Amino acid sequence: ELFKKCREKGIHTALDTTSNAPWRSIESVLEYVDLVLQDIKHMDTGMHKKGTGVGNELILENARKLAKTKRIWIRMPLIPGYNDSEVNIKKVAEFASDIGAEKVSVLPYHDLGSSKYTDLGRVYLMQGTKLPEKKVVERVKKTIESHGLKVEIGR
Repeated sequence: ELFKKCREKGIHTALDTTSNAPWRSIESVLEYVDLVLQDIKHMDTGMHKKGTGVGNELILENARKLAKTKRIWIRMPLIPGYNDSEVNIKKVAEFASDIGAEKVSVLPYHDLGSSKYTDLGRVYLMQGTKLPEKKVVERVKKTIESHGLKVEIGR
């Protein structure tokens, strides 16, 4: 309903999604969406499941479908030791290029929200995760750009 009202008022809309939902749920809002911000956390389904609790098959399938009808930007959190390998970065770039993504936003991991977990009495599962080094972020950017894609860091 919110997207519908925005469309009626001429307000640009963006769907920020992991796409881990039945296609019919995603499809139900598409006529009111101008842009899709698609999260891709890992291209290997086993590693994706290890990091998120779910495989990535549905996510990638839905991203392909979305890209056929909507402008799409890929958003990839960059987490040292999880998804920063050269192999994974190349696969993300290939996927983004194959589906016609307009750009890839690389989002370097940060721990700025970790204190909120303590405040809520919850365990911060990323405790001890190091921040990505600048040289790694630059390597990731160059690898993705080598596939003809526009890359933004931290947006």
